[in-house]
Amino acid sequence: WAFRQGEVDAMRFSTLAQIFLSIFFAASHSHPATAPTPLGLIRAVKFAAGNDTNVFNVRSCGAVGDGTTDDTVAVQRCIAACLTLPSVLYFPSGSYLITDTLQFSYQFPLAIRGDGFTSTILWAVNADLFSWSQQAVELSVSELRVESAAVPKAASSAAFKFNGGVVRSEFRQLLLWGVPPYTLGSGIRMIGVSDTNHITDCVIWGVAGVGVEIGHGSEVRINGGRIIGNALRNDSSIGVHVTGNNGGVHIAQTDIIALQTAVLLDASNGFGSNREIFLTHATLDSCGTGLAIADSSYVSVAGLWAASSDLNQIWVAPDQANPILVVAGGTIFNGCAYEGDPTTQCNGITVNSGTFILSGVQIRNNKGRAIWVPNSSVTEYSITGCHVFQNGQAFDLVGDSMTITGNVCSGNKQPSWFGGSNSVVVNNIGCYGA
Repeated sequence: WAFRQGEVDAMRFSTLAQIFLSIFFAASHSHPATAPTPLGLIRAVKFAAGNDTNVFNVRSCGAVGDGTTDDTVAVQRCIAACLTLPSVLYFPSGSYLITDTLQFSYQFPLAIRGDGFTSTILWAVNADLFSWSQQAVELSVSELRVESAAVPKAASSAAFKFNGGVVRSEFRQLLLWGVPPYTLGSGIRMIGVSDTNHITDCVIWGVAGVGVEIGHGSEVRINGGRIIGNALRNDSSIGVHVTGNNGGVHIAQTDIIALQTAVLLDASNGFGSNREIFLTHATLDSCGTGLAIADSSYVSVAGLWAASSDLNQIWVAPDQANPILVVAGGTIFNGCAYEGDPTTQCNGITVNSGTFILSGVQIRNNKGRAIWVPNSSVTEYSITGCHVFQNGQAFDLVGDSMTITGNVCSGNKQPSWFGGSNSVVVNNIGCYGA
């Protein structure tokens, strides 16, 4: 027994009985066709050196993973075991058919992971797939593929829904996939407190509802990946919806394409306006509206590629208390590539309230206006060092205390209009006529 005792010491099992339990688990893991093991025998200590991590393999709970057998009950059985202590819920390679919502109610740290996109969960119910009734804390979801199957999903149905909020959590390398007729519904909905969460290198494809919904809190970061709609541009779909009173939201190096609204900032959750929002080297393409600001956020945009929206590439709503928009660098172009009315739509940037600064931005080929300020309540704004060309009109501006300097314009169809008072419009090239 010297060899067995060495194993006991290495894995820090306290009794010989636990060794036999681990051997039993290993056997069931190697032969998934065997009968499911009782939950008390599923526990497997995976790491030596005293890191007592509990890994629950859904196959050991009875899941088959052949794409046709209904694995809902087996996976829910594993979830029940995870709710008693910090655990890992593991989906090995396979296709797991799920026909009802998988319910979570817990506050323990939990990791849900697979073997990359070879681990597929077939979402075959028009309801939420994974749903948390209480606040999720220190959750990690990674390396899984979720495919919408069997029925189209309503916009309100989400792959991951957090009804009580989610904090200090991460989502990494996920593919949430839906194509007609089995569109995705929504991707990740963080309802309630959304604080200190990271979404990294995730692809959310075929969105009919919202790709990522963010509740109140702070420091939510979306980095990399793509959020893709169904190319309708008028179906109420939203790529990223920040629903109110969140600050430190960062969207970086992310493509958001073919939705009604790429990014929407508002106060729809009833907790007041959002605070600091940052878009860095993101792409907003082929939507009804690219960035829509319908609250009093401070929005910092750097290196944005905003293109081919029907209404506006960037839009600030009327009657907001004091939104502040700062855009540095990037390209805003091709408004109304698909459809729209150039007399009121097809614009590069439309600002209806608050103030803004544009610096070093290329604004081109929009069939409407490059920059439109139709509301005299917009004050103390600045447009400097921009290249504005081949739009329906370069500038159509009113408001108070504006500075328009150092811009270069060419090939715009209609002459610019500079209204308002206490304004400085100097040292621009080609920006006064057509």
